[in-house]
Amino acid sequence: MLRKAGVVIPELAAIEQEKECGRYEGQASTITLLVQSGQLLSGLEEKEARDLFWTLTARDIYRMLVIERKWSSDRYEKWLSEAIVSALVIQKRV
Repeated sequence: MLRKAGVVIPELAAIEQEKECGRYEGQASTITLLVQSGQLLSGLEEKEARDLFWTLTARDIYRMLVIERKWSSDRYEKWLSEAIVSALVIQKRV
């Protein structure tokens, strides 16, 4: 709603942008942990990993899959966790 209203009321767009910046910054510790533990996918830069993590966890993806496409919350959670791990984490072969 903030994004749509922000077209008409710039202050609301600024609030939405601030919230997204805060979400991006708040996720930094997760990516830092992957880097420090040597688990970040080879060839993936830290900034790119943060960008991917931020994008995959966007509310729009939840809205599109769960609300619009009628996925269950459980299906969405399983897909999201697999997508994040696949995109960011070294996979150990057994």
